[in-house]
Amino acid sequence: MQKAFLFILLLLVVIIPSFGQIKIRGNVLDQVNRKPISFVNIGILNSNVGTISNDDGSFVIRIPKSYLKDTLIFSAIGYGRRSIPVSSISGNERITISLRERVINLKPVMVSAKREKKIDFRLGNRHHYGRILYADSVAAGSAIALLIENKHPNYYPNLTYPVFVEKALLKIHKNTVGEFKVRVRLLEVDSTNHNLPGKDILNESVVVKSRIKKGWLTFDLSSYNLKIAQPRFYLMFEWIMEDKDRLALMDQYVQFKKQNPDKVSVDTSMVNGEKILVNSYRGFTAGTLFAASYAQFNLDRFTCYYRLNSFGEWRIAPAILTARIQVSNQPGLKPVESGKNRSDKELNCQQPTPNCKAIKLAEQFLNEHSVEGMQLTVSVKGAIVLSKGFGYSDITNSKPVTTSTQFRVGSVSKALSAAALIKLEGDNKLDLDVPVQQYIPSYPQKRYKITTRQLAGHLSGIRHYKENNIDDLIRKEHYKNVLDAISIFENDTLLFKPGTKFLYSSYGWNLVGAVIERASNQNFIRYMHEHIWQPLSMLHTYADVADSIMPYKSKFYLATGEESVTYDLSYKYPSGGLLSTTEDLVRFGNELLLGNYLDRTLKKQLFETQSTIDGKATKYGLGWNIGKDRNGHTIWFHIGNLLEGSAYLILYPDDDIVVAFLANSQKGLSLDIQGIGELFYGK
Repeated sequence: MQKAFLFILLLLVVIIPSFGQIKIRGNVLDQVNRKPISFVNIGILNSNVGTISNDDGSFVIRIPKSYLKDTLIFSAIGYGRRSIPVSSISGNERITISLRERVINLKPVMVSAKREKKIDFRLGNRHHYGRILYADSVAAGSAIALLIENKHPNYYPNLTYPVFVEKALLKIHKNTVGEFKVRVRLLEVDSTNHNLPGKDILNESVVVKSRIKKGWLTFDLSSYNLKIAQPRFYLMFEWIMEDKDRLALMDQYVQFKKQNPDKVSVDTSMVNGEKILVNSYRGFTAGTLFAASYAQFNLDRFTCYYRLNSFGEWRIAPAILTARIQVSNQPGLKPVESGKNRSDKELNCQQPTPNCKAIKLAEQFLNEHSVEGMQLTVSVKGAIVLSKGFGYSDITNSKPVTTSTQFRVGSVSKALSAAALIKLEGDNKLDLDVPVQQYIPSYPQKRYKITTRQLAGHLSGIRHYKENNIDDLIRKEHYKNVLDAISIFENDTLLFKPGTKFLYSSYGWNLVGAVIERASNQNFIRYMHEHIWQPLSMLHTYADVADSIMPYKSKFYLATGEESVTYDLSYKYPSGGLLSTTEDLVRFGNELLLGNYLDRTLKKQLFETQSTIDGKATKYGLGWNIGKDRNGHTIWFHIGNLLEGSAYLILYPDDDIVVAFLANSQKGLSLDIQGIGELFYGK
């Protein structure tokens, strides 16, 4: 009988040349308790790069250099994902990745007073006709997903949803490796992506170890009281292979080759544009083989997909997996043993109000992404209606984020610094349209004159940070004032004639800070404190001064989840070196929208787009972006993007809404901040 195989050939990594690849080693740990996480899916989406962590959380993955611009994903069931640019970790010999445990609010299982007879239903494919599905490999994370539907040949006219899951069954065709491991997963149907397997429904890593040679493998799921509401979902099984399992598997092939050299041939294949040699074994397959059916009857009535590694592309399978799931019209009512599925005080807002919807969006974001800690504040018509902290400001000491926790605001510092320009202009101490040398005579003369207005609108021609040079961004030197810090770039040639192009430049804003110092005759930080922050009751806003004791300051975390090393921000206080809270930022936003401390007429300049010499609008005023949200509402905003932090400050001038968000990791930038703002329209 003819057989077909779906697999990645063994010994592939041994044969691929070492050049053209980078090897990344590391461990995956729980963010809070620092315990290893077993069997984490690791890889690059829709590629042939993927693996799974070992039982002790360790992993090794080899990545072709052609993927240096891609993102490596770490995903464990019951934990938020972490996505890391490959380029940021490619030079590390060993990395530690931390994932944040999801908090799931368990809804109580309601038992009807009406006594109904408990009925069990088995859905899926029970047939096995001559084919096997095989994906044991060096890549790891291979999986098969069978679409479960209530239709012929297993149609139950009395089956109605929701149903409760009791057990899953998988038929093993053959096992040659002694003990093996398989993980069961239940997945949604992703209607937005061609009905492919989507998000996990079962938020537990359920792995069964077995030594059976062949027969049905059972996964008892009754203790989870898992309710499925949709009549279509996927039953998925993953081959779980640790490094030791791969070595044992490869040894079987080595032994077969020694004993049967005439049954082993060498073929040429192409992987990532490189020619490689792959051994083919005639009549021999080692490992754990899942049973399947190739009968047309099954192919016509079932849908089955497979992938070849943790994040490989889903492909239609040429055979149908022999697997079934048993569901019931009543719950098992057994205790849930897992610590992951628990009620939590953070998940207590169930009302359909804008506040509760915003909190739910933020909590879902915190759960789905491994963000360590964050803060959110919203005001409407000058009054704060929502202010809340989420997660931890210090993971090691389990210190939660509060409304007083200070975060780095990154480039939102530019929007704060812009207020000083208006204040100085209103006090007749600053003219935005004269050359900067009028205030800073020591700044070298360039081929063209530069004004403060051009600096504040990114039209000056001064460069931004150098790409691919981390030392230009993270500095150890301490500068006693902003004026001294302009020595970093003051002798650089302008990139273009001021006013002819828009080029975002943090260094240009550092020069703005130097103008503020000279025009005010005060140190930049002292001026901001005395004339902006203190008058506006921004009591938690200050510069991130190196080696200072700030009891409310959050710790900061890199993309991997590791704590960031400290570095000195004195070179960029005006452009990206300030600390604040979301409540302080909202107070600041309300002053700009509704307040009278700053001159109302002069404030308008902040939000009027500048233009290039040829009349092209830049959609950037003085330290503020100007635009529309996705619903057409006018917004004035700035974003803070740091290696170890993120920030949003958005003003809705027509709605009198201010939204501020801060996080202690860069991942916060993925939050749908407009989705939160739009909840408060018309309130």
